[in-house]
Amino acid sequence: MKRMLDEIKSIDPASADEFRSKIKQLMDTVGDHIRQEESTMFAAIDRNCSDIQKEQMATEFKAAKSKIQQEMLTSMQ
Repeated sequence: MKRMLDEIKSIDPASADEFRSKIKQLMDTVGDHIRQEESTMFAAIDRNCSDIQKEQMATEFKAAKSKIQQEMLTSMQ
């Protein structure tokens, strides 16, 4: 996905068709990734982890997400 984002960044703004095509490819790739996580990873976590473990993972995920969002905001300024 990072490679795809780099390609999108390098597209000439006048190339609307190429931009749309690359965005569509990225959306398809992200959608496939999400479906794979939902059907395999999350199902395995649900089957194999206790409620306490799942709560801990959720807490850690939220903290990591918040950190990434803060880093993104900082880098945009």
